[in-house]
Amino acid sequence: MKAVGARYFLVGALAVLGLSIAAQANPTIVLGNNIGTLREQVTVGSNTSFFDNENIPTPYGASPFPIITTNADTTTLIFSPTSAFQVDVVNAVGTDTKTFNGDLSFLVTFDSPIHLTTTVSEQGSYTAGNGVTSVSGLITVTDPYSGDSRKTPFSDNLVGSGTTWQLTPMVTGFTTAHSTYLISIDNLLTAQATNSSASVDKKEFIITLTTDGGGVPEPASLGILAVGSLALMARRRRA
Repeated sequence: MKAVGARYFLVGALAVLGLSIAAQANPTIVLGNNIGTLREQVTVGSNTSFFDNENIPTPYGASPFPIITTNADTTTLIFSPTSAFQVDVVNAVGTDTKTFNGDLSFLVTFDSPIHLTTTVSEQGSYTAGNGVTSVSGLITVTDPYSGDSRKTPFSDNLVGSGTTWQLTPMVTGFTTAHSTYLISIDNLLTAQATNSSASVDKKEFIITLTTDGGGVPEPASLGILAVGSLALMARRRRA
């Protein structure tokens, strides 16, 4: 019985101290941009033609999206890129270059300040042949209130044909904890070919948000605080 009583006393002491033994609550996510822009440039001899930008809606997936799962200090966002998230040049006369820029942004808010690590896992397929294909972009994570920001550029030139590509860029290194972060991603696919063909697409796109525990004290710290509270209350009872 004493052991059971001590257990409930410990939980009560933590509550009195304003501490929580629960994990970080699910963050609130508000989607912003989800748009793509297709550009094309064709050079034949000494003549270069530029085509108007074409706006492509919801290249990272249409509503409802993304699929969100939370486990302890990790939140995973699974997007479903559409078939429009690709570029291809086929049997080009002269040199044909196409670029697709997918622009994604969202706000994520936690119930207490945390240090955030953002990891993007994306993959797709490509056929370069005698042409050139590439994947590149920039991930920016910012506290919109203080302006504290971290950036990670990424790129990969793809050669060969009939295979897949994969990238896992990461943004980390926040020294100050924040409750809200604005995450912005510019993701470019490029295909270029001269009297040939090339293509590259995006098939999977996953973002993993990892926190440092959401402001909840580490287990060792909880133990020290709890033991100190028990000792203090025991002394008061003896007095």
